[in-house]
Amino acid sequence: MSRFNELGGLSRTLVRPPADRPGVVRAIATVVFSVVMVSTLGRAFATATSLALRDGGLVLMEMSCIAAPALWLARAGRLDAAWIFRLKMPGASTLAPTILIAMSGYVLAGSIEEWTQRLFGPLPVLDWEPYAPTGGLELAAALLALVVAPAVAEELLYRGCVLRALEPLGPRLPVSLLVGAIFAAAHLSPGTFPAHFFLGSAITFVVMCADSIYSGMAIHAGVNGIAVVLWRSELIEGLPDNAAANLAAAACFSCGAVWLARGPRSRS
Repeated sequence: MSRFNELGGLSRTLVRPPADRPGVVRAIATVVFSVVMVSTLGRAFATATSLALRDGGLVLMEMSCIAAPALWLARAGRLDAAWIFRLKMPGASTLAPTILIAMSGYVLAGSIEEWTQRLFGPLPVLDWEPYAPTGGLELAAALLALVVAPAVAEELLYRGCVLRALEPLGPRLPVSLLVGAIFAAAHLSPGTFPAHFFLGSAITFVVMCADSIYSGMAIHAGVNGIAVVLWRSELIEGLPDNAAANLAAAACFSCGAVWLARGPRSRS
């Protein structure tokens, strides 16, 4: 029996428990480092006139300045990557509410952004016009640079490392709002802060309910993808004043959120 207890004690010292998570200070420091790097490189890539430099540079920036610090944080802490990043497929029961939130998220975020400008004046926003696609190769490059890369890199950092660090602080809703605020602040865009806060909080809530980062990546990619495909369409221009569309989106979003909240709670 003593030998058995000795081996049991040895195993506990060699295997880190899954409850280990990145510290709050280290996670926030990683976000600050990421923001500084993105701000530094972003100015250079935004002025590039070449399609390869502009969109390829944005993908490189997302992977090296956002995804890489998140992966480094997990590796430095010797954390299980599959656990910290929630690398598992979501359950079938979360698919429908996730789709509802993804479809309605773009409409609501777009309206929030437009009304922010109307209520508070011309606030500074990020200039994405250099990345506006005209079709063909430019559209494919924009989808990679503005849809796929951000959905992967930003989710790994914010709904991976940051969420795992802040998760013990409280219930799902307050934690979702806190992560959403950090996500919005990291964009350094006062004019889009409320919209990013709304989306960041919603995506965080979905990831916590579904216990899968892939749900967050799907919503992130869906919202950005709609924005790229409908860049200058009349549909986008008319959204803030379309009461029917906004009410329908709010109803879909609410149904999806309640559906997820009433589902089984994750044991992670």
